[in-house]
Amino acid sequence: MSEDTQKILSKAHEKLAGLKQQATDQPDVKAVNDQIAALPEADRLTLENKDAVEAARKAYDSLSDAQRSYMSEDSLKAPETAEAQIVKLEAGETLDRAPTQTPDPTPTPQP
Repeated sequence: MSEDTQKILSKAHEKLAGLKQQATDQPDVKAVNDQIAALPEADRLTLENKDAVEAARKAYDSLSDAQRSYMSEDSLKAPETAEAQIVKLEAGETLDRAPTQTPDPTPTPQP
């Protein structure tokens, strides 16, 4: 077998090993992504969500560096945002929300 053929086969073997590892990692990554996605948006979080936020962080922290590389940037930021909101809620703060606009009353028809 030529040296070029051996290099090609070696690269193909490495690629296959990487794909096998990725296939093995995907169920764990999906489970963590789903757990993070299930968290309420930061402005909807309450202290009742604290356990879910902590569980999502623990699940994320349990992933390997390779597994974390498969996650989207939004999935990486969501637990940090949620944790920051929980800290604010524990301190008695709330997020600044836009005031809700009061709808115009329905006019009473004239007889």
